[in-house]
Amino acid sequence: MKKFLTSSLVVIIAAAVLYGCDKENAAPVLKDITGTWRYIGYSGGLAGFGFKPVDTLENYIQVDTANARIMFRSNGDQQCRNYTFEKKQDGTYLGLLTLSDTIYYDLKQLDVFLSHDTLSIYPHNWADAFESHYKISPAHFSWCTNNDGH
Repeated sequence: MKKFLTSSLVVIIAAAVLYGCDKENAAPVLKDITGTWRYIGYSGGLAGFGFKPVDTLENYIQVDTANARIMFRSNGDQQCRNYTFEKKQDGTYLGLLTLSDTIYYDLKQLDVFLSHDTLSIYPHNWADAFESHYKISPAHFSWCTNNDGH
């Protein structure tokens, strides 16, 4: 009986190793949205465009989840805001990011979706808007000294 249990345990461990997740080939999954994200393109809009890459703009989002701060940086100009983040479990998007003050076009809430290494942002409850897509970046910027972006 002891040999049977030992051999069964070996078979179970071997099966787990052989059929388990291959971590080297698995797509990277980020735990949260902390870090600096570089704008890579957009999709959607009234015409329903597929992904359109953009490589000439120097637009970034830098997120500090520990201090609930976010910086929007566009060609050297930056706006910093505090935010709250509510994770959604319904599968439609990762969460709702609510800013402490509006940014562009009175925008204050953003739907945020993280898929592997791409962060996608869409204005919450807007119809026919463009979804912005970002990839994680090694860039790092100094934080704004106050919430008005200066």
